[in-house]
Parts: sequence; structure tokens; C-alpha cells
Amino acid sequence: MVSGVRALHASLLPLLLLGHLAGARSSAGSEAPPQADLSPATAVPDRGPVAGWQLFTSPDRSFSVRLPGEPKASRDATQTTYLVRIGRDVTYFVVAFEPGIFFGEVRPIKELLETARDLAREPLREYGGRLLWSEIGRTSLQPCITFLEEVTPKGFPLTRVLSRIILDVDDVRMFSIIHSAPAEEFQEQKAKEFIASFVLVQDEKR
Repeated sequence: MVSGVRALHASLLPLLLLGHLAGARSSAGSEAPPQADLSPATAVPDRGPVAGWQLFTSPDRSFSVRLPGEPKASRDATQTTYLVRIGRDVTYFVVAFEPGIFFGEVRPIKELLETARDLAREPLREYGGRLLWSEIGRTSLQPCITFLEEVTPKGFPLTRVLSRIILDVDDVRMFSIIHSAPAEEFQEQKAKEFIASFVLVQDEKR
């Protein structure tokens, strides 16, 4: 798990904050996602800020999530990222997952989640990353950790980042759902509803 989590977030979070994620992951292997599936899904908020957003379902139908626009997909050998960027001030809605990630030796789930969070935060240290809160829970029957942090990238406004890491222990995958926006524009309730709209579909339901 250690190498997988560090590699995923080391490539994702700094680029997310600096506004270069979409270009950085464009490559010969990158491709646009198909048209979003707008069919209803369970456990997706039907009220609040994200209720009117389109429901995007991944091409392999492993998850669905509400997004404020059509996402751009980027794929490489180890991970797939779906990104929506809004405006010039680097407001992002991101879903990334890495299939086949190895969780390592048997350890308590709480310890695994906290380790994943700490490794995810490593790339933000140089930006003065400050953890505001963190909580462990479950979503789509899988363990997850959700945390809010504040960073100040040089030359950019104070930024808040809400993240959720899901350890899919059934299919051995890790999902990261992230919302980033300038602190003065960041709406925590909207960010929480975006993350809560993510629904993981188990293999037996596909």
C-alpha cells in the first residue's frame, strides 16, 4: 500500500493545486471518457448544491459520482483520473483510482487508513499543508478516511482541499475523491456532498 498511495498522490495533489494536472497527464495513452450515464443511482444526494449536477458513471461501471461538468479522463499504467476544472482560480473535482494496489501486511483498518492519509499529505508539506480535521468511516460498504487541509502554494491563493480515500478491500483498489478551491470560495457543504455522491459498485452488482 505504501508505494501505491505515495505514488498516486505525489503525482496528483501538487499538480492539482498548481493547475497543471490536465496537461501533465495528457499522453499517447490518454483518452476522453464516454458520455456520462445520467441514470439514477442510490445514495446520491437528491437535494443540496450537487443535486443538479450530472451523474457520471465510469466506463467499467465500477463507480458513479455527481460532477458539475463533463470530466476529462487521463490514464497511465497504474491509475485513471477523471477531472473537472472550473474557472481560472483552480477549482477542481477529481476522482482517481488505482486497481490492483497492494495493501501490504495485515494491519488494523484504522492504521491503514491513517497511513494512507499521511502519505497522501506528504506532497503538500512544501506548500505549508495544515490538517484541519480528519475522520474515519465507511462508504459503499468499504472503509474510508475523509480529511480537510489548507495549503498556501507560492503565488497562489490560500487553498482548501477536501479528500476521501477509500480502500476497496474486496476488489483490492484505492479510490481518491478530491475537491480543491481557493479558501475564500470553498464551500465545505458542497464539497462534502460532492464526495458523498461517490458510489462504489461491487463486482457482483455489475
